Amino acid sequence: MFFGALGTLALGFAAVALLYFQGVIGLAQSADGSVRAAETPAKVPSNVFADHIKQAGMKRCTTAFPLLGEMLVTGSQYAVRSHWNAEKADEHMIQAIVGLSYKTPGYEGPAGGFVFAAPLPNGGCEGAMLRVAPFPRACKDVLPLLPPGSTAADTLSGVQTYNLGKGQGQGMLIPAGSASCIAISTTAIAQ
Repeated sequence: MFFGALGTLALGFAAVALLYFQGVIGLAQSADGSVRAAETPAKVPSNVFADHIKQAGMKRCTTAFPLLGEMLVTGSQYAVRSHWNAEKADEHMIQAIVGLSYKTPGYEGPAGGFVFAAPLPNGGCEGAMLRVAPFPRACKDVLPLLPPGSTAADTLSGVQTYNLGKGQGQGMLIPAGSASCIAISTTAIAQ
């Protein structure tokens, strides 16, 4: 997701706050292009997102929500506010809004993000993460920060979208004047 292979972080992932963790979180892309949690058991991070799942009393989404949160915040200082249904937490979505502050070789400054996870009727859970980061440079100069193997996808209403390398999700770079670019990345997983 946001900074990838510069040291332990891989300056890249989803072109927005682009903190992409090569090999830290196993995501796999299926034949239909959807991303799912890898078959190998993932280590659930102990983080504020896991704490919020516990506070909500949720028994589901206990892997997806913390993993997506970790993907969003790694490499940053951050603050999180989560919302859930207090009466029937396991029947409704949990969501978090996140303020981020980065100080890395590829990006220095603020970013924002969202993490969503919802229980499924079959007992599983699906979730998604979205990151938004403003770059004080043209989008053509941000493009090299995408993960290796990223390819241009569709153009939606004049905005170029990308399939991020190694099945890391989707991204878009939105020009904001001649010397600014808003990078947005998203990925989804299921447990």
